Amino acid sequence: MTNDDLINLFENNYRYYFAIVFSIAQNITDAEDILQTAFLKAFTTDKQKIKNEDMKRWFITVCKNTAITFVIKREKDKAREQQYALDNVSIKNVEEDSVFTIIVEEQLKGIPQELIPYFKGLILHGTSMRQICKKYGIPRDKMRYWKKYLEKAIKKLY
Repeated sequence: MTNDDLINLFENNYRYYFAIVFSIAQNITDAEDILQTAFLKAFTTDKQKIKNEDMKRWFITVCKNTAITFVIKREKDKAREQQYALDNVSIKNVEEDSVFTIIVEEQLKGIPQELIPYFKGLILHGTSMRQICKKYGIPRDKMRYWKKYLEKAIKKLY
């Protein structure tokens, strides 16, 4: 099997491969990107062991595996972006709102007194939880627990 055989196979069966990848990705632009990536993987792979009659099935497997890997990575990226948005953007968007500041101050009364200054830095000033925990030696699990408590209390108010 040569690279020319692979190119001919790809050109002759493009729609078929595209349909397979699209059924996994559910997005036209992603399907095109995945198909290009799969072709590059196949093109750079040593194809000496693959027989001509098995080439089509082999390339289908390459396409499927590439698409599945892409979709899993995309979902992880979405989850990471959502978590980042929850940690940073939603609270920072309203940090200058005086009503929000008053509400946060009210909700902070339910948190242990020794943690209140740190949560003011976290919520009202946008300091990251990791920085606060590292700087003041507070266990991150403790901060996470009280952060969830505070977020739930604030969500109830809105």
